[in-house]
Amino acid sequence: MKYYYVDELRSLLQASGFSIVNEYGYYDRRPISEGPELIFVCKKGESKDVKK
Repeated sequence: MKYYYVDELRSLLQASGFSIVNEYGYYDRRPISEGPELIFVCKKGESKDVKK
């Protein structure tokens, strides 16, 4: 198993051609900075600003 830091995972997703639509820290949609998980909603395409 490998742990990713949030900035590292963002970079990997964007370098792989994904656009981050939204990101959450847990399944209840709390901000990524306030949760124990890294949940990204992505789509294939160009990178755009992330809604936090």
